[in-house]
Amino acid sequence: MLYALAHNIEDCFILAVNKANLFDMKFIHFKVDMAYCEELLKKAETVNEAISAETPPQGINDPDECPTCKFYSFCSPSLKLGAELEMVDEPELESVLERIADLTPAVDEYDELVKRRDQLLIQGKNIVCGHWIVQWKEIEKNFKPQPAKDGFVRIEWRKVITKTA
Repeated sequence: MLYALAHNIEDCFILAVNKANLFDMKFIHFKVDMAYCEELLKKAETVNEAISAETPPQGINDPDECPTCKFYSFCSPSLKLGAELEMVDEPELESVLERIADLTPAVDEYDELVKRRDQLLIQGKNIVCGHWIVQWKEIEKNFKPQPAKDGFVRIEWRKVITKTA
C-alpha cells in the first residue's frame, strides 16, 4: 500500500498464489487507506529510530505477539501458524461473508430496539399501533415430573406482530 501511495496510485492488488499449484492464483483488489498508511509510516519511523539507536527488543518468536511488534519487519522470525490455508474461489461464500460484515454493526441496534419494544408492550394485551397489529396467545407448557419435583404447568405468552398495508 505504501508503494501505491509513493507512486500516487489509488488501487492496490495482492497476487495470492497457491504453493501446491502455481496456476491457482487470485488477485485481491483494494483501495489505498490513507489512515492505515499514516500508521505504517509512523511504525516505520519508530523502527528506524530504534535501529539507529541499536536497541531492538529480545526476539520471542510468538505467532500471537510478533505480528503486532514494532520490530517485526526487522526481526522477521519464521513463525509456524499451524495450519495450511487453501485458496478457494467461491463468489457466493464471499458475497455472504461481505453481507454479514455489512450487517454486523446493525445487530446491536436491532437487539436494543427489540428490548425496548418488549418493554413497551403489555403482555396479553392485543393492540393496533399505526400499521402494526400485536396479538398475544396464551401457551400452556406442561413439564414432566422429575425425581425431586412434582410436574408443573407454566403459562407463557407468545406475541405475533404483523404489519398492515
